[in-house]
Order: sequence, then structure tokens, then C-alpha cells
Amino acid sequence: MKNFFSIIFIANSFICLAQQDPQFTQYTYNMNIINPAYATGDKGHVALGALYRTQWVNVEGAPQTITLFGHASLRKNIDLGLTIVNDQIGGDISETNINGDIAYRFNLSRNLRFSLGAKLGVTQYNADFTNSQLDSGGSSTDPLFSENINSTSLNIGAGAFLYTRKFYLGLSAPNLLPSKHRESTIATTANGKEEIHMYLTSGYVFYLNDSYKFKPSFLLKSVTGAPLTVDISASLLIKNRFEVGTSYRLEDAISALFRYNITPNFKIGYAYDYTISDLNEFSQGSHEFFLTYSFEVHSLIDCFPNRFF
Repeated sequence: MKNFFSIIFIANSFICLAQQDPQFTQYTYNMNIINPAYATGDKGHVALGALYRTQWVNVEGAPQTITLFGHASLRKNIDLGLTIVNDQIGGDISETNINGDIAYRFNLSRNLRFSLGAKLGVTQYNADFTNSQLDSGGSSTDPLFSENINSTSLNIGAGAFLYTRKFYLGLSAPNLLPSKHRESTIATTANGKEEIHMYLTSGYVFYLNDSYKFKPSFLLKSVTGAPLTVDISASLLIKNRFEVGTSYRLEDAISALFRYNITPNFKIGYAYDYTISDLNEFSQGSHEFFLTYSFEVHSLIDCFPNRFF
């Protein structure tokens, strides 16, 4: 059946609740996507990055995600962020999220900081069923697929982030407004809508010696109607230049992670997910690539008067 997995994804969005936010293995380098309260406190520090993920290689219609993100720490207690996420499923479904973040930091002690953040943006959702083949005859009278969908909705998210130089703990909901893409009609009782996703993240850096740092972390993702997603990761940073690690996603995948610092400011990374679920029979795993570039712009701080920050 042509576009078989595309149709499964489309149908799931209408007949059940499931995890709908894009999935990331290297979430620690993509943090402000899931938590608007993510902060560094490094004044004048700007970080830009991009991430590409192709999921379930060899499965027709599997998701592909492109992410662009930026983060800046301003004077005193303000961090700003901007994220653009495009998620494609089989050419039939496309969702683009554009969000701005603002986080306000509180100094709880000399080393411990706490931040609260808000996310505001829009989601553009498109579903094109023109080329979807639902049966051997090449057509279908299913009313759910009788017309395309093109909708724009508002995003409002919130988060909290507690951190030191070695430790972080975050709780967030990137979108608190469940948007509906299709309403119930006389012909059908199905709804296409996005549910609220909750994220809990934490990590720690153990300084083994001057050359080695051990970095365990975890991510929990919860959404109504779907199993809890649990990611447990650990990596070893060698001489602040090369990082190698592994990750386990409960009942879904085992991953290998690599990162290399080409320069102190320019980093590239790669992750490979080996599928351990029933989808392993069809999938050749998932690939994820990222790059980040950071720099100092102290003049950026001076653009904002003290009375505002």
C-alpha cells in the first residue's frame, strides 16, 4: 500500500491521542526547544545552532525534522531564545513552529540559579491528502481524508529551570494551548488536535580530572493517551574536545552519540538510534546531526538600558 506509514501517522492524529512533538536524541544541545526557561547566565554569550533528524530510515513516510535555534544571555537576569522547527511526515503532513523565548533568572546563592521562562509563537499545520492512496482502487470515500487541512494556531509555553555550573533540573510544557486541526462533524466523530506535552529533564557533570568529564542526563516526556517516554543518557567529554556517549530510550531505541569541538566555539555532533521496538523489522534506525556556533557580543548587552533589565 502506497504511503502506508504516512496514512498510519495521519490516522493516529485523528483517532487517538499520541506523542506529537518531534523527538530528539541530542536534546541537551537543543534545550530551549523544549524549555523556554533554559538559561546560561553567561552575559553577552550568543549561541546559534541547527539540527537535522531523519527517523526510521527505510520506512516510507517516516518523520524528518529540521531545527534552527538561537540563544542569548543579556545583562543581569534575562535570557532570550528563538526556535524554528519544521516536522515533515511522508510529504503529506508538515508542521512548522516559530517561537520566541524569554527567561528571567534569580540568583538563589553564589552558585545556584533558578529561572522562569515563557514561550510565544505560532504553528503552521498543513495536511495534503491529494497523493494519499487509502485502498487498492486508488481512491477512498473516507470523509476524514476528503479535504486538505491548512491551519495556523497560537503557541504559549512555560518552563522552570534550576541550575549550577555542574547540575540542571528543568520542568516545562512548550505549548499549553491544545490546538485543533479538525473538528467533529455529522459524518465523523474524530478530532485532530495536539495535546499538552510535559518534559522533565536533568543532568550532572562529574569532573573526573583535568581531562575527563562524565555527563549523565535523563529526559521524561509525558502526554495524555501515550506511554511515558524515558531517555537515559551518559557521555564522556575528553579534553573539552571530543565527546562520546550512549542513550537508551525505553522500549524504543539504543543510541550512540558523538560530538567534536572543531574550535572552542564551533561544535558538530551525530547520533544514531538503533530501533529495538517492533518497528526494527522495517527500520534501519534514525540519524541525527547538529552543529552549534557560539560567540561573545558584549555590545549586545549595551543595547539594553539598565532600566529595562
